Amino acid sequence: MKNIVILICKMCGLCGAIVIFLLNSCNLYVQAADSSSGNIFDFSDAQSLMDEYTDSEFNISDSITDMQNGESTGWLKKIYSMLKDNITKEIAYNKDALVKVMFIALGTAVLTNFSSAFGSEGASEVGTAMSYIILTGYLFAGFGMIYNVALETVGVIENFMNAMVPAYFLSMGISGSATSAAAFYEIALFVVTIVCKLVGKFMIPAVMIYVVILIVNNIYSINYLSKLADLIRMVVLWGLKTMMGVVLGINVIQGIILPSVDAVKGKTVTKIVKLIPTIGNSAGTVADLIIGSGMVIKNAVGTTMVIGLILICSIPILKIVIYVLMYKVAGALIQPITDGRINDSVDAVTEGGKLLLQTTLYSMSLFAAGIAIICIATNYK
Repeated sequence: MKNIVILICKMCGLCGAIVIFLLNSCNLYVQAADSSSGNIFDFSDAQSLMDEYTDSEFNISDSITDMQNGESTGWLKKIYSMLKDNITKEIAYNKDALVKVMFIALGTAVLTNFSSAFGSEGASEVGTAMSYIILTGYLFAGFGMIYNVALETVGVIENFMNAMVPAYFLSMGISGSATSAAAFYEIALFVVTIVCKLVGKFMIPAVMIYVVILIVNNIYSINYLSKLADLIRMVVLWGLKTMMGVVLGINVIQGIILPSVDAVKGKTVTKIVKLIPTIGNSAGTVADLIIGSGMVIKNAVGTTMVIGLILICSIPILKIVIYVLMYKVAGALIQPITDGRINDSVDAVTEGGKLLLQTTLYSMSLFAAGIAIICIATNYK
């Protein structure tokens, strides 16, 4: 009889400890929600990047709170405001360069026609060569601007991801996805480093080499280097697509296996808790509430990461798009009046701009899609 009483006391003590733990855990979530997760997650580095590289006044903690409350459209207004404020400025900046390029092309055409009319082919060639050198300087100046924009954007993406990844996978652990969080965390750090280094050290510099080769090739009347330029372009595009496929493939495979392990563990714990006499159902309900609340936090942090990536990349993408469109217009306007080599050089920087745009979009989309896959895969029931 004495042993039975001792056993009952131990069981009651264990049940009380479990209930206290669950209630404290639930209270932890409530505090996290009330304080915009600021007491648990450190967003200071990521917030500094947002303040420095965006004009949207986007607050990460406030965004997470809005996501938890179901308010998910405020960021669209911020992007619209950013684009509206910058589009006119970018058009005006590129318009000046566009006018200079067109004047050089027009001057070259006039000089060439006058020289040909007076039978001075040598003067015509010298004039065209001088105009081509001046034009090349303007083209490289404009292209160098968007080249630096793309390079800086990839660096900011890397820093932003490194700042947000620990907080995101901590939120996964809170939601009951400890196994997935541990595995995905190691993969994420590796992927962020490798992808950003490949893009920043090889892909984007390869685009610059591609443009230089095309412009140098236009000096000669015969295409000596066009095949080399095509090869570099192919390597860049295939490299971007390969990285996208490999990274998303790894996330999908891990997303199939690891969340299942967490789901089994989570269900096992809640079922064991529900077996406790008298308070089992209540304790199980509290456990389900904690896991569900953790998933809300996790998805809010993940969504905020995607929004942050979009905000960081929106202005650089706008700059590159306007550059490509303006020089595409310039190429169309000067084609009827100027030498073919000059028009081909304008097309070269336009194609280079397209490659930089694709590089930036791939870098942003790769991480955004990876986060989305992880969020969806770990939303087990």
